[in-house]
Amino acid sequence: MNFIDKALQTNFVWDAFDRSYLGRRKRRSSGFIDINCPMCVLQGESADTRYRCGLKSDLSSLGVNCFNCGFKAKWSRGWMLSKDMKDFLAASGVPDVELVSIRSEERRVGKEC
Repeated sequence: MNFIDKALQTNFVWDAFDRSYLGRRKRRSSGFIDINCPMCVLQGESADTRYRCGLKSDLSSLGVNCFNCGFKAKWSRGWMLSKDMKDFLAASGVPDVELVSIRSEERRVGKEC
């Protein structure tokens, strides 16, 4: 399997979040994953302790929506990481080095597709 096939079969943004986020998660039957929102305090709200941040991921996208602070971010394959998604990943514990590697992988995949 070459690099392009591997990149197209993985969601490297989700993988970075999954490796770095240390908090508890609740998986719903609808496919959403609920977490305590790491952005609430940064958005000026009290810390989320009731799992009001929902994540939806598939092979080509990742969406985040918090029902406490109203934070929203989305990434789709072929698009660069938005500032909001970068902030979310950083607040979730993804190291800066990994964010840089995500950006370089996005560029490689984007050129090959």
